[in-house]
Amino acid sequence: MGIAVDMENQRLAMATKDEIILFKNSSELAWHYPKKPSTYDVMFLPRVIYKTSFLDIHDVEFGKDGIYAVNTLFSCIAKIDGEFNFTPYWNPSFVTEMLPEDRCHLNGMVMVDGLPRYATAFNQGNTHRSWKTDITKTGVLIDTVSNEIICDDLAMPHSPRLINGKMYLLLSATGELVSVDLSNGQKTVITNLNGFVRGMSYYNGYLFIGLSKIRESSSTFKELKIAEKAKKQVLLLFI
Repeated sequence: MGIAVDMENQRLAMATKDEIILFKNSSELAWHYPKKPSTYDVMFLPRVIYKTSFLDIHDVEFGKDGIYAVNTLFSCIAKIDGEFNFTPYWNPSFVTEMLPEDRCHLNGMVMVDGLPRYATAFNQGNTHRSWKTDITKTGVLIDTVSNEIICDDLAMPHSPRLINGKMYLLLSATGELVSVDLSNGQKTVITNLNGFVRGMSYYNGYLFIGLSKIRESSSTFKELKIAEKAKKQVLLLFI
């Protein structure tokens, strides 16, 4: 569901259905890989497994004091530390109870100075799966420090990323990559990818953007009428 990269310490954290797996690189073992010795320079090996049970984790990131993850099922950002299956860190001010109800479909997270600073959700709902109503009109970008709503008319926002001081995110329902002015919430469309965009990473001047396959049985996808525009799962890049 999510993957975090710590280049400095050569670590990866991968969120799966009911675990977060911590991987560590061993260049020595890679170089001596028996099937092809002297071929590989990187080999990430599983070192720690956190048993979270099903939390519908989305974005996951390394922070200054541990691993943070978007716990979509419980509508919060959580720390993953091995004490419990998760330790709550922050939840939107409009969510009044931490229950396994996926109330607003919290899904995206941006770290600043090693702590969660911005988050995306599909709406400001406070009841069980309330986000399924008017799904293309109610998405929000939230400042987790002030709890202010920066932007509140987003079409299924995913994957917020702060790049060179500028906020970018994906609008899955419209297939758009947009930038958001954090001072006034104004959004600008960068491009439309004509598909269900979800998952984005920046590296060395490039944005890597994923397009998800459509769930043919989903009533939500049928309502969006985007099935014909997103038949393939591909990886795109932009300068």
